[in-house]
Amino acid sequence: MLLALLQQDENIWLYRVELETYLQDAEKRENIEDQCFIRAQWATFYNNHNFNDSLIQVAPAFMEFTLQHGDWNAYAHIFNLFIGKLSAQKRYEEAFVEINKVYAVSKEQNNARGEGLALYWMGRINNNLHRFEDAEKNYKEALEVMKDLPNPVARMDVYSSYSLVLRNMKRYDDLLVLLHAFEKEIEKADQEKAAQGIEQRYISPAFKLYNEYVAVYLIFKDLPNARRYYEKMETSPMLKISTHSRTSLLDARMQLLRAEGHFREALALSDTIYQQRKTYEDAGGMTNTLYKRVNIAKDLGDADIMFDAFFELIALNDSIKSVEVNAQLDELRTTYEVDRHILEKERNRNYFIFALAGCGLLAIALTIWIIYSRRLQAKNRALYEQIRARNQYRIAHEETLINRPQEELSAEMRLFRELSLMMKNERLFTDPDVNRRMIAERLATNERYLAEAIHEGAGDTFNNYINQLRLTDSLDLLISQPDLPIDAIATDAGFSSYPTFHRLFTRAYGMGPSEYRRFAKS
Repeated sequence: MLLALLQQDENIWLYRVELETYLQDAEKRENIEDQCFIRAQWATFYNNHNFNDSLIQVAPAFMEFTLQHGDWNAYAHIFNLFIGKLSAQKRYEEAFVEINKVYAVSKEQNNARGEGLALYWMGRINNNLHRFEDAEKNYKEALEVMKDLPNPVARMDVYSSYSLVLRNMKRYDDLLVLLHAFEKEIEKADQEKAAQGIEQRYISPAFKLYNEYVAVYLIFKDLPNARRYYEKMETSPMLKISTHSRTSLLDARMQLLRAEGHFREALALSDTIYQQRKTYEDAGGMTNTLYKRVNIAKDLGDADIMFDAFFELIALNDSIKSVEVNAQLDELRTTYEVDRHILEKERNRNYFIFALAGCGLLAIALTIWIIYSRRLQAKNRALYEQIRARNQYRIAHEETLINRPQEELSAEMRLFRELSLMMKNERLFTDPDVNRRMIAERLATNERYLAEAIHEGAGDTFNNYINQLRLTDSLDLLISQPDLPIDAIATDAGFSSYPTFHRLFTRAYGMGPSEYRRFAKS
């Protein structure tokens, strides 16, 4: 029942109440096994719902309790979550202190699993700090310590992280040797399961292995082997159970397409991957995808796409801190609800404490909100300056194209220049019903050739090109017509509806039109 409860996403504030009730019951029954289990599940609950500060606060006491009563499974599980959160928050010094404690205790008690786990986390943090040689030593020692453990999962985690270190060190020959050893580990473990009549295999480590193989064979420009392991990824059962695996598959495909010279397809796929990672708020993955998008645009020689991706990277890095503040505020609000419910059960005895705690939490929330608002203000100011610089760049780029001698332009670029001049002089984009056929007839050409010219000149589709012209025009209107309502600006710029205008504006510039106008006035 407890495990089922932890899987739900509603009434989160009730979950901790239930966990506390279960723990109190286990303590009354003096059932140590249940008490250790509930503490491990409590840590899992905090981890799954991103209550990071709460997890960091309770983890040391939970670990101490499970260690005193010899429950190494619960101890290792809580330790894993605890160090993971410290590492994610880049609190590396604190993490090393806790890791060394676990390492010392494990070595003293001759516990290979705890010792190996501590070494594994030393390696991960050293890798994050770019101490690659130290990380490699940690991983080698971890594999040696854990070589006789009956459960191979911990060793597979080490192999997976070790491969990243060797890739960072650009030791690709050594990386290939390590991947072969990793592959043998998985094959041996699967054979042992098969001999026991167990159908389930180690599909997650295998998927990570295939992904690493694709990456290293692409580095070696060995496209047949890269394609072979990509096809293994395509048939992996992981794709049915993990959204992240499906995104990793698309990322591998994007890199393969780039290596095979299909730059346009790779570029289109990079946008799909970015949107997927944006959906589940993977800031690191989004940043990585944008870097790859810049490189693909470089292969294409498309300066505009490189420029756009660069500014999107800046906006993304600025937004990460705001997201972290929001997460802290959400945790604070949820904690407030939890405490309020617990205290209500004992309000006859604890009413004053409840009121005092509530006021304190509200004061903290207000302080966090003020900090958040100031950071958001600074972020939006930077975004506003980026939008202005980006718009000025587009204008300069357009002027350069218009002034270039005709003999220096391809047939497609000459048509695109003619289109740009027509749009500038006649402002046809302000007509909500404008379409490709209408423009093609005005330019005495066909729709397909017009689409090719726009793709050559703007690197985009007809609809996206028209919408970009409308957005650029709306930027000028927001400043030059300060008293004109926003919905009227949307209409004047050519958008069929205000919601469409607001959605495209926000997606393109990272802030709404009202915010942009406010910063322009200031």
